[in-house]
Amino acid sequence: MKQIITFILVIVGLTIQAQSLRDTTMQNMSKKIIMEVVEPIELEVSFASVVVMETESGIVRSNINLTRTGWGWEEDDDYKHYVAAGNTRAALFLALLESGASPSDYYYTSGVYTDELAGCIIKDSNWSRGGWGNLSLDRGMHRSDIVIIEACQSHFARSMGTLAYYLSKTGIDLGDKGLESTYEDFCHAYERTPWDPMGILGYRDKITPLQITMWMQGIANNGRMIMPRFNESDSTKTIYEQMAQRCNIDSLKSAMRDEVKYGLLKKAESEYVPVSGITNVSQENGLGDRCAMFSGFIPGYTITVNIVMSGPRTRRTPISIAKGVIDWIAQYRLHLGGESKPEKKERPLPRGVD
Repeated sequence: MKQIITFILVIVGLTIQAQSLRDTTMQNMSKKIIMEVVEPIELEVSFASVVVMETESGIVRSNINLTRTGWGWEEDDDYKHYVAAGNTRAALFLALLESGASPSDYYYTSGVYTDELAGCIIKDSNWSRGGWGNLSLDRGMHRSDIVIIEACQSHFARSMGTLAYYLSKTGIDLGDKGLESTYEDFCHAYERTPWDPMGILGYRDKITPLQITMWMQGIANNGRMIMPRFNESDSTKTIYEQMAQRCNIDSLKSAMRDEVKYGLLKKAESEYVPVSGITNVSQENGLGDRCAMFSGFIPGYTITVNIVMSGPRTRRTPISIAKGVIDWIAQYRLHLGGESKPEKKERPLPRGVD
């Protein structure tokens, strides 16, 4: 992954004077939406970013980063900002489907998971209320680190080599896996690597908002992952023609759409376009901050929002920003201002969902 991101950054550096494909109006509006959402909680937020990519072409239309300093907000469009890994549960869900798991498999969680062998304790967001109880795998992808870890332990038999092998079938390496490796190659490479739930969930890793967007663009594009394009001189290059089995990508997309219609992402729903997405809030860092993220897509566009902040409103903040950006794109780039809100049907939610 390091090689491909270095390649992307070199492209950005070499073509800095080339004609940019950025949508300046969209970039400015993304900044305005961020500031409107974070203004009431400004002291709790240390970093915010929005990336918007055209799904079929890979053109990056907007990339805005805002960092709070002692002198106010500092703005840049650098692609090298790293945040806590945010799409790991979705990638693990896809890896589990590749291994033969079903989205409707159920797992039980009381909200607290203790792995004495690995020396870690994992808590879901509602652990103080007794957890989610029985939760299907597709719902667990959005809500529960514990459900995902229980499923991984069951399907991969606590083998990091087996897990790495199936993760390699999800496009999560963004094209950096080089020569194809066999299952035996992965098992040999990881034979001395102990089972690490916190590492598996991505809480030991950092990732850029652009990397998250690239992976999500591949999902939105039915498995075809495109190299990001920044300038008119950039040609369209395909990273993966099919980053995972189409049926499994369809299952992931269905789970993402359902979560916006019925679940934790209901507030991201737009009155203009159907929205599909994932969200996650990382564990606290040493300063008490968390990285909260929304990544998803609407017809024609893939959008990622990242927020680093403290306080109780971590999940709702990126969702509010994402909704503002999505509604603006729908009205002013897709020209859907007069459309009616997509029909939604109610269905029961898992225990603990407000």
